[in-house]
Amino acid sequence: MERLNRYRRQIGERIDSLVTRVEGLEEGTLRQKPAPGEWSAQEVLCHVAEANVFWINELKRVVQSPGPWGRGMDHEGRLKAVAQAGDRNPSKVIEEIGESGEWADTVLAGLREEDLDVEAPHRNPKFGTRPMSFLLDHFMVEHLDRHIRQIDRILGSLRERNTL
Repeated sequence: MERLNRYRRQIGERIDSLVTRVEGLEEGTLRQKPAPGEWSAQEVLCHVAEANVFWINELKRVVQSPGPWGRGMDHEGRLKAVAQAGDRNPSKVIEEIGESGEWADTVLAGLREEDLDVEAPHRNPKFGTRPMSFLLDHFMVEHLDRHIRQIDRILGSLRERNTL
């Protein structure tokens, strides 16, 4: 259970960190783009909320029945989450991110250590065949880290422009 507990802790800590950064911010701040063509914090949050659920569901599915897993950048759910960010309530999205952490914790608590070693081919050939520990490392832990840094950059940019 050592690896599973580590993943549970890492994911939970990162979700808590992300939520702490954005809780209490004005809706206008969350919706403001730092620059043309860049995502707003709201778009990042909508993406994270969708991605967390997607990847944990992929993990659960592959552990139960190994087979191709993953998605590309043009996945409909991924694109829809960002495209509809303007229509979503930021407080609800932040709540969903917290719930996604609870879902991840529940799923991981029900796995066995050896489930992390189940290998299956990723749909993107560049990743090849990988164990499910790779899914957690790359598509959950590292993904959350990247978007925490992105939120920090967005908020920093808004501060520099005195719009935060």
